[in-house]
Amino acid sequence: MNTWQTRRPLWWGLLLLMDREASDVPALTADVVSFSRTGLAVKVLHAQDVDLSGYGGDDVSPPAQVQIEVIFGDGAPESPASSGVIDVPSGVLTVGDAELQDTVEIGPGRWAAQVECTPRENAEKVCVWLQAV
Repeated sequence: MNTWQTRRPLWWGLLLLMDREASDVPALTADVVSFSRTGLAVKVLHAQDVDLSGYGGDDVSPPAQVQIEVIFGDGAPESPASSGVIDVPSGVLTVGDAELQDTVEIGPGRWAAQVECTPRENAEKVCVWLQAV
């Protein structure tokens, strides 16, 4: 089992995992996770959701940090918050938002994606399990 992870701000409150060559960005729904044929979008902690109580007008406020973990292989939860299948024909997955994406080589194919968000709304941690199908 391989794991890729990072912790960083997602300034738009949206985490995207997409095939590098995809153009079908998932249409957002009322659900926390939305799928398209080649990717998924997760609503996460947005900069406007950070609790600023205790900060003064001249204080530097912290960014909305999100922990992102992508796990490849077995071990996905039996009852994930959300699940679907994505196509990654290029073999490269981009992970990030509209401002910054990291690339992760996973190999071409169809991938079952199971997603857990903590907390469920305005997630500060997102775990995505990917298994080849």
